[in-house]
Amino acid sequence: YKGEGVMSLARGFMYAGVPNVLMSLWAVNDRSTSEIMQAFYKHVDAGKTKEAALRQAKLDYLATADDVTANPYYWAPFVILGEVEEEESSVDSWWVVFPVLIVILIIIINNRRKYRYYKKRD
Repeated sequence: YKGEGVMSLARGFMYAGVPNVLMSLWAVNDRSTSEIMQAFYKHVDAGKTKEAALRQAKLDYLATADDVTANPYYWAPFVILGEVEEEESSVDSWWVVFPVLIVILIIIINNRRKYRYYKKRD
């Protein structure tokens, strides 16, 4: 469609079945692109999701950038389109939820006992 620009190219890849597209929204400096993409793939290889890897790659770039290259022009146009990956949790959720459920159950039982005790007194 007219006015879509880069989105139409990404949409073409999506229609072809590509689950994710990492793209820039405008032409970017070659050096900053190289640094960010190298850091991105390093973080993906380390097991981070693509979203987390891109975020960390941008932060890594900013940590070494000077006043000029820290400008968003150099690092901000990179975006990921497509399926969002679930972040793997290091803590199994049942170990967090189960104790909470036990505490709630104890509170309910305790409140019912108090209710019965005071009802018998009346």
